[in-house]
Amino acid sequence: MWEASGVDSTNTSEKPCRVYRYPLVQIAAWQRLATEIKDGAPIPGTPYETVAPGEQLYAALFHGGPMDALQPEMERTITVQLQDTGHVSKKGEPITIDFPGTTYVYDSDSSQVTRWMTAPEPALRFIETP
Repeated sequence: MWEASGVDSTNTSEKPCRVYRYPLVQIAAWQRLATEIKDGAPIPGTPYETVAPGEQLYAALFHGGPMDALQPEMERTITVQLQDTGHVSKKGEPITIDFPGTTYVYDSDSSQVTRWMTAPEPALRFIETP
């Protein structure tokens, strides 16, 4: 079973900030991070998006896989952390996000995430079910 979930980030400061590449997403207790969807950059070669105060950025998380390849447990949380200027460098503290209702996040080696984008629709267009 393949699923796509949205991840968003809001600039709560009083000045514009840069958000680099893609969110570092770890599904529940699994030790690996979701990998970047390489062609998911809005403008190839651009390492960041600038977000104004009060504005949001979006990324899409693609998780799951063929039912026989999935881990036996479904997870209900993900941990998200921003990147700093260096590739896969961490900025700030990670946060844990609970998925509401009956939404589950399936862990597999195939979990991928898009880069941050200024609207959710462009992020979701990179999600294709194999």
